Amino acid sequence: MLKNSLQLILLVFAFICTTSCSKEDSKPDAHIGSWQLVEWSIGIEADFNNDGIISTNILDEFDCDFQEVVSFDSEGLMTHRLEYLPIIDIRLRDVNMSNYTFQYNCGEGIISNAAVYTHEDLESYILEGNTMTTVTVDAVEIQNEAGTEVVSYLTSTKVYTKQ
Repeated sequence: MLKNSLQLILLVFAFICTTSCSKEDSKPDAHIGSWQLVEWSIGIEADFNNDGIISTNILDEFDCDFQEVVSFDSEGLMTHRLEYLPIIDIRLRDVNMSNYTFQYNCGEGIISNAAVYTHEDLESYILEGNTMTTVTVDAVEIQNEAGTEVVSYLTSTKVYTKQ
């Protein structure tokens, strides 16, 4: 009887330890700080700048000084700053959804905004240590070759590192 009670107590203690211990990533304030965009994928390989090097990280393909920073403060304010945002034009050349043309123009100036965020807003950001990832479905329009209609959308995945 005593042995069974001791085993039960140890089992309950082990359960409490494993369920109450949490990763650093899941701390309520782990998102607080500034996050610099370091990788941006749209799910296809591209050579926007026509240098002969194809990449899935389209940040490697821009000749712009594009920067994106997302910041969260402890008071519930999120700021988003974009510098020299590239304007992207992707067109589908065939119906097999595999042959695209790419063009971009470097935007000039800074776009910045601020908004109050909630816990639900943070659910769209996946935190892993000093990395934050967000995925936006149907974020990038794909037009037909003539540019007269939208024929598809691509998912955008952005990876940020904490500054």
